[in-house]
Amino acid sequence: MKHSLYIAAIMLLVLILSQGYWLYNIYNTEKYKTQEVLEELFEETIKQEMSKRMVSNKPKDPNNPKRIIRRASDMTPEERAKLKGDTIIWPQIKNRNLKDNYADLLAQRMQDGLRNANRPLKPNVLDSLFNKTLTDHNLQAISYIEISDSTRQTVNTVGKKFNLSFYKFQTERLPIGTQGLQYVQAFVKLPLSGIFQRMLLAFIVSCLIILTSAGCLYYLLRTIHKAHGQLREREVAVHSAIHDLKSPLNTAYASMDFIASLEKDSMKATLLNTGKTQIRQLIEIIESMLSLLKTPSGKAASNKSSIEIAPFIEQIFQAIAKLYPQKNVAFQIEKSNDFPNIVHADSVRLERCLRNLLENALKYSNDDVQITVNLAIPNNHLQIAIKDTGWGIPKKYQKKLGQQFFRVKQTDKPAQPGYGLGLSSVMLMAKEMGGFLNFRSEEGVGSTFFINLPGENA
Repeated sequence: MKHSLYIAAIMLLVLILSQGYWLYNIYNTEKYKTQEVLEELFEETIKQEMSKRMVSNKPKDPNNPKRIIRRASDMTPEERAKLKGDTIIWPQIKNRNLKDNYADLLAQRMQDGLRNANRPLKPNVLDSLFNKTLTDHNLQAISYIEISDSTRQTVNTVGKKFNLSFYKFQTERLPIGTQGLQYVQAFVKLPLSGIFQRMLLAFIVSCLIILTSAGCLYYLLRTIHKAHGQLREREVAVHSAIHDLKSPLNTAYASMDFIASLEKDSMKATLLNTGKTQIRQLIEIIESMLSLLKTPSGKAASNKSSIEIAPFIEQIFQAIAKLYPQKNVAFQIEKSNDFPNIVHADSVRLERCLRNLLENALKYSNDDVQITVNLAIPNNHLQIAIKDTGWGIPKKYQKKLGQQFFRVKQTDKPAQPGYGLGLSSVMLMAKEMGGFLNFRSEEGVGSTFFINLPGENA
């Protein structure tokens, strides 16, 4: 359940960050649009101010204008040779930050003419017109204008200056005339409320997305929590029911064992032994299921005891071998010199691990199987290796081995009873003892399962 909460929290955080990033991009888009509007308004204001200076500078004879603008390509060599007017070289003009169109170039030449006629730019008029233009466009803004010289150094400021801030806008530095002798630039401070008002719909949609997603996540978590509680209750009930099955089965096994020991009729004795085998298999299945079904209190307590390992393994094997009387088994135990005679471990868990692995070695093999238990200490681990010459496990099934309810299916081998719980319970019990289970297997050659326990169990 904790993992579900963490995943839900991460998902919600990612959603909030993504929505924040989306709103941030919308905010930048709105700022860019505002910047473009201010650029256009400032250029329009410059033209308005120039128009006011041109009112009293009309040509004396409209039929004989003082300005004639022609392309060099439209003139003959003789006309170009007699040219007494100004020659404008386009690349040089562009380098002075002029607009790259003829309409703007004409306006800049008009600025040159006004300057030559001693009618220079009037900063106060430009500032007044700019403020009026901003007001006409419903922009409640504070602005000021800087006038720069040919070196781009500020020589004059008109308007109320303000401190720089992240919601301040500044227009491009624009030249007055084609000679690059004077430049103007506007600085505008707008309240963020205008931008936020335009973002209001996007903000509302973003909040609705976050709230809806959070509500869905809460509903899912609540449903998962409820289902988890019901599953836990059923697990406890199943655990109790399975545990209650052990006692009558053990009693039935003991009774049949006693009767079989007194029975003289071989047929009846065989039937009793068959019944004992079936009951023993049921008890093994129940023990495996109990090891996988944990109560809410957690894992069962681990009780270590001193185990004389070789006789312990021999006794387990002899008890299992009685269940497979038809098998002609060659069994041996090999122990390295450094492996201790006494091992301190949980005898119940270790017995169940060995019982499962030894029974698998008998179950999934032919009648003349060889089983070798090797005791060694590799990498400071107590290792109990159960090696058999059985059928082996196909490579395609080996990755799934140990999963609950998974069973290897081999069509060319006789089917064996079981529910796919044995190896998963062995893995769990080995882990509970502080160790782990691994294996290697080759189809047609056999398998070796390794129970690895911590070195301090020696």
